[in-house]
Amino acid sequence: MTDPSDQEVSLQGRAFLVTGASRGIGRAVALALGARGTTVAVHYGRRGDLAREVVAAVEASGGRAFAVGADLACPDAPGRLVDDVLSGLTTLGVQPVLHGLVLSAGELVVGGLEALTAETFDRAMAVNVRGPLLLVRAALALLAPDARIVTVSAAITRRANPDVLMQSAAKAALQDASRNLAAELGPRGIGVVDVAPGVVRTDLSAPYLATAGYREDTTSATALRRIGEPEDVADAIVALLSPQARWITGQVIEAGGGYRL
Repeated sequence: MTDPSDQEVSLQGRAFLVTGASRGIGRAVALALGARGTTVAVHYGRRGDLAREVVAAVEASGGRAFAVGADLACPDAPGRLVDDVLSGLTTLGVQPVLHGLVLSAGELVVGGLEALTAETFDRAMAVNVRGPLLLVRAALALLAPDARIVTVSAAITRRANPDVLMQSAAKAALQDASRNLAAELGPRGIGVVDVAPGVVRTDLSAPYLATAGYREDTTSATALRRIGEPEDVADAIVALLSPQARWITGQVIEAGGGYRL
């Protein structure tokens, strides 16, 4: 057995793909990884300008990065994205191997039954479930034997909230898919964990947090008595990407500061 004292907690020199990395939690993950001396493929869906800002920030902190764009709701986008990641790693002179995937790209779909249509449901599932799964399949050939995959769902799956019916259904499906991926990829040495954030201060939550009643209710219902920041969740994700988390797989881990315990 390896002596824990001989192991250094380090991700330096490793390469990661972070989806939805132009803003929010994905951006915070990319910056946290870059600060640890990694190479980061910074994925964006629409805002290439924001992704390039993240790339510059990663490079300024000592990491290496490049931007890759794709609408993961398109069935053929994951395959093209992996090709672009391979090209980006090659251009940087980095070994064409990924040590981790962080699947944080998503899309908030608001509304209950009155908003439910075939189109809105399909969009919610395409962005939040189908895209991540197809991306994992497309990236398998690039994954290192000890790679880690972190899917990002939401804490809303463990409590009823009819206002986000489709969003909750999609994130619950992602959590279940993550457990199944852990079972399927485990024999290859690949660990899969889902992180379920609570209420986090992002551009998506900004309209709600701007309402004093919602903000105060959320704060008082959170054990740590504050609104989460993207960095709070990012630090948890980075910890789960480290070799020291190698024995954690197939779990849904809520990162919500103790929201409505």
